[in-house]
Amino acid sequence: MNQCLDLLREGPAVHWTPAAVSSMAGPIARLLSSVSNGCLRLTRTAAQIRFSGVVSSLSLEQAPAGVRLVAPLFRGKERLPMTPVADDALLLRLESPAADQLLRRLLTNESIQQSLESNFGLPSSTLTTLLKAPLQIRLTPVSRGPFHAVLQMNLRLTMPRARLASTLNRVGKALEERGLVRQVVDVINPDGRSASEAVVWSRADGPPLGGRIVAPSDDSLQRLELSLGGSPLPSDPGSTDAGTRLSMTMLPRELVRRGLMADSWSKTIQQALSMKLQLQPLFKNRADWQWLEGQLAEP
Repeated sequence: MNQCLDLLREGPAVHWTPAAVSSMAGPIARLLSSVSNGCLRLTRTAAQIRFSGVVSSLSLEQAPAGVRLVAPLFRGKERLPMTPVADDALLLRLESPAADQLLRRLLTNESIQQSLESNFGLPSSTLTTLLKAPLQIRLTPVSRGPFHAVLQMNLRLTMPRARLASTLNRVGKALEERGLVRQVVDVINPDGRSASEAVVWSRADGPPLGGRIVAPSDDSLQRLELSLGGSPLPSDPGSTDAGTRLSMTMLPRELVRRGLMADSWSKTIQQALSMKLQLQPLFKNRADWQWLEGQLAEP
């Protein structure tokens, strides 16, 4: 892509391929397949580094004619302001219009699919439904216990409630066969006035390892809250609409301090106080070419 070569000649910029992503991201590289190729312009303002450009799951040499390394004119209501991030309550927050942007490479792997079906009773049809679901991920720090953080995942699934209940029962039975203990508890909702029923899994006399909440629903759209590393917490029902973009905020330096970010990432990223980015499709009917923009807040 000649545009990227021009950008690299003109000033601070970065270009990468899948090999670079694999070397930096290590075991989570599969989750980053949609941005495995890219070319970004870099600019520095005060204590911030801003970046913007094109990313894709395909080689930039395959870019269609409509791809340009200049900011596209998205509708204003679909764009987020690039403002500093200062939320110490969350180590990471990610929202996506569909889980397949993050999980497709993982859940379409044949061996993983076979394992999930044989061990937990999750057929490929259920995984397909999961991949289409809007997704929110939150990583919350904890100060005690065996884990450094709790991963909370919110999914809005289009399936009958009875089918979801049957799926969760199959998974629950598999967990019990592996020695986990099931406990049902009430957890306070964000409104502070009501509670939701949560299923929490643990070893005998051990700390919570994870769990799930199925929010009340009157239709085929089910809101499922999952957790790893602690008990599930209900989220605001209106906080999972990501529109057409994927957005993420994170605190890299805190993640490094807690041993939750690999040291293979660049020092600039590892030492950043915060990072914010958003991904927006460049074409209405194609998800493989996206515009990425964001910022790093330096110490």
